[in-house]
Amino acid sequence: FAGVALFGGPQDPQDAHSAGLLSATFSLNKAAFSYNEGITASFSRASGASTTDWVAIFPRSVTALSATNPATLWLYTCNSRTACSTAVAEGSVAFTSATSPEWPLSPGEYYADYFQNDGYARLS
Repeated sequence: FAGVALFGGPQDPQDAHSAGLLSATFSLNKAAFSYNEGITASFSRASGASTTDWVAIFPRSVTALSATNPATLWLYTCNSRTACSTAVAEGSVAFTSATSPEWPLSPGEYYADYFQNDGYARLS
C-alpha cells in the first residue's frame, strides 16, 4: 500500500485512552487514503469547548505529542491554523493543500485525534 493509513480515536484498539472519558467523539471519513487525497475528521464535545481545541495527525510511531514531538498536520476546530473566534463544539476539519502547508502527507501510517485547549490532552 503506497498511501496513507490513518488510525484514530477510541475505535483504534491500539489506543489505551478510554472512550467517552470526556464526553467527546472523533472519527475519520475513512481509514486509508491515496497520496494527496483530502482527509476529513469529525468531532463533537458535549461541553467545555474552547477556541483552541484542535485536531492533529502524527506518525503512528509517536506515543505522545508534545512541543518537542509535534503533530505532522494540525488544525483548530474552525478548520484554520488561527485560533477560532468562537468555540466549536461539533463539526469537521479537512486536511488538504488549502488548509495545511505541510500537505501532502508522505505515505505511511499515522494516528489522528482531537485535543483540548492548545494542549496535548486527548478528548476522544
